[in-house]
Amino acid sequence: MSLCGIIAEYNPLHSGHQYQIQKAREVSGCESVAVVMSGAFVQRGEVAAFDKWSRAKWALCAGADVVFELPAVYALQAAPGFAAGGVRTLAATGMLDALSFGCEHGGEEELMALCACSRDARFDGLVKQHLAMGVSYAAAEQAALSCLRPDLAHLVQKPNFMLGLAYARAISAYAPHVKLATVRRKGADYNDPTLDGQFSSASAFRKALRSADAAERERALSALPPFVAEDAKHLPCSGMDDLEQALLYALRTRAPEVLSACAGVDEGIEYPLFRAAQGASLQEALFAVKSKRYTLARLRRMLCAVLLGITKDMLRRAGEGPKYLRVLGVRKEKRGLLGEIAKNAAVPLICKKADAGQLKEEDRWMYELDVLASDVAALAWKCRAGRDFTEPLIVV
Repeated sequence: MSLCGIIAEYNPLHSGHQYQIQKAREVSGCESVAVVMSGAFVQRGEVAAFDKWSRAKWALCAGADVVFELPAVYALQAAPGFAAGGVRTLAATGMLDALSFGCEHGGEEELMALCACSRDARFDGLVKQHLAMGVSYAAAEQAALSCLRPDLAHLVQKPNFMLGLAYARAISAYAPHVKLATVRRKGADYNDPTLDGQFSSASAFRKALRSADAAERERALSALPPFVAEDAKHLPCSGMDDLEQALLYALRTRAPEVLSACAGVDEGIEYPLFRAAQGASLQEALFAVKSKRYTLARLRRMLCAVLLGITKDMLRRAGEGPKYLRVLGVRKEKRGLLGEIAKNAAVPLICKKADAGQLKEEDRWMYELDVLASDVAALAWKCRAGRDFTEPLIVV
């Protein structure tokens, strides 16, 4: 049975996501669609707006056949690490034939052309040249690609296209047999904050659902798929402000030399980070350290690493690849797919608490980190902890 994979967050799932799931099946020609989804925390360095069990259910209702959790150690990395973690998790099923993702513009031909740029002898030098100007790595890479392929510079400026490029590079590195099945993105850019109908961005939906204006919240709910709106109207739309006290506590109680061991804390930034944490708010701390080189997204991922205790050594070990496939949910008519995956997978399949016992002692840290991430996120989700041990497999 062939699988088309999607790497997602569904934070929250909207009609654009539902459209992509449907088109992914059509474009790839695969029999089943498998989603690997960020769990408690998302790539932009924030707690997920809604719990992972609700979001997994939404994915299944939208047409996905099986949903895996992307380990937190991958979910909280910059685009290259996030993409590599997602691709390697899907590839570990042993059944991945295609990877589908949305692009604002362009397609496989343009992605492959830009992939080739990273093998150009001039690429690294151009990146270093722009890094020396004090910009972030992502901005330096965009500038280098624009220099090498000025004809594609308009695509390089599109954030979703750059994430697609990270997916294409990960496929080339870890699963070269897998084909790309790009879907032209419908509606707003992924970070457009304007709520404008059912194809608005997830950012716009989060902003509206957090609004104090009841009419704005109702407008957002009416534009979401009904199965999402029904849950979302009863759940808080959480954000990093809900973890502000926990984050400031984590920063203030760790000495700079302890902070320096955490993932992403480099170049001596532990000292200004520690000083900034003495401020009155999380926002004050972030803006005290923010620079061209250290963007807010990079800083937020860094703070999440500090909060969860994700170390540089963990990142190194994560580079060996995923240690398990954590199944959050499956469509009722596709339950047999789990047996097929279990036979073909390169790593253990975890569907219930007892399955985690299959993990080798040296591999349990990755799973335990996911459990910890969910328990910490529960502070923001306003729900009890320990749900990784009590929530059943979601079957829709």
